[in-house]
Amino acid sequence: MPISKKKLMILGAGEIQVPVIIKAKDEGFFVIVVDFDESAPGFKYADIKLVISTHDEKKIFEQAVKNNIDGILTTSDFPVRVVASIAEKLGLKALSRESANICTNKFLLRQKLKYSNLNCPKYILAKTINDLSVIDFFPAIIKPIDSSASRGVKKVNSKEELKKEFEISLSYSNAKKIIIEEFIEGKEFSVESLTYNGETDIIAITEKNKIGEDKGYFVEYSHKIPANITKHESKLIKQTTIDIIKAINLNNSSSHTEIIISNDKAYLVEIGARLGGDFIASDLVYLSKGVDMLKNIIKMSVNEEIDIKTKYHKYSAIQFITQDNYLSAKNFIDTKNKQMIKFDIKPYKNISIKNSLDRLGYIILQTLKNNELEDLLNKINNEN
Repeated sequence: MPISKKKLMILGAGEIQVPVIIKAKDEGFFVIVVDFDESAPGFKYADIKLVISTHDEKKIFEQAVKNNIDGILTTSDFPVRVVASIAEKLGLKALSRESANICTNKFLLRQKLKYSNLNCPKYILAKTINDLSVIDFFPAIIKPIDSSASRGVKKVNSKEELKKEFEISLSYSNAKKIIIEEFIEGKEFSVESLTYNGETDIIAITEKNKIGEDKGYFVEYSHKIPANITKHESKLIKQTTIDIIKAINLNNSSSHTEIIISNDKAYLVEIGARLGGDFIASDLVYLSKGVDMLKNIIKMSVNEEIDIKTKYHKYSAIQFITQDNYLSAKNFIDTKNKQMIKFDIKPYKNISIKNSLDRLGYIILQTLKNNELEDLLNKINNEN
């Protein structure tokens, strides 16, 4: 008789979901993939291809029941609300609908932090340009309450700049609402966590480097694991992350938390109820610690035991390619350096980097020592 396979439904079939779809197949799951784009790359790995919007909860639920799924997950932001709702209806393992709503609405998230007495910058919700009249804190950050990839996010230094950016930021919001926050100056890190059956484990802290701030934008330029931080900073970041996860009642979920340390205080930038993007969770965590985050979220979704034990201590990074380092990055790729794990480089474009979609590729590295990693990053960026 054939071996019975557990059925896993994955919402999203874009490039960002391809690794988890492949991982699920490698782990022997029968994979049902949902995406509105019939040409989405993840579909070619699916056992069942469903051309449905990942926001269409009714149709997805019908298919979940029809196919008698054992688990449901996503690695994108907004489908987490559908994941939470369907999992609740079917008695599957996933985050709650309340937590999903908070994590996908920047205003609700700020409200929750404020009422939980956690460090929080000043903030204002705005629906119309008239709502901006009460803002008296600058510099500030303007954000759609429900966007990703830094789209519609801008630092502004005056009310005139704020008004100029309002309609642009609003255009990226499905809810047609934006949030204006006090700008916090400091070092930024991201945290990969798994919360399962009420217990949170901090898996990795990533050091983040951004570009574009001089023009008001905040686009990730590189990520490194482990982060170059003190024991005190590590403790502060970990405790703040756990406090935030408790405040939003996040459970049975991965999370990607962005933290700024300023004047010995930790402030939340954002938290996503999903794995970190930019190849952090899918590649860097495994390269540095041997912890398979993709396998873990799959196991969590079908209520199987996860494995968070660190297998080794190495150094890894992703360096993104822009118009500024394009030539030196291309030359580095041509050397076929053995410490280069993988790369992608797009045709050159002379464009200003305003969000992560404007980047021109990436290079992922793994080394045994930190100084080796820094040397390679310097070569890629022609800083030797």
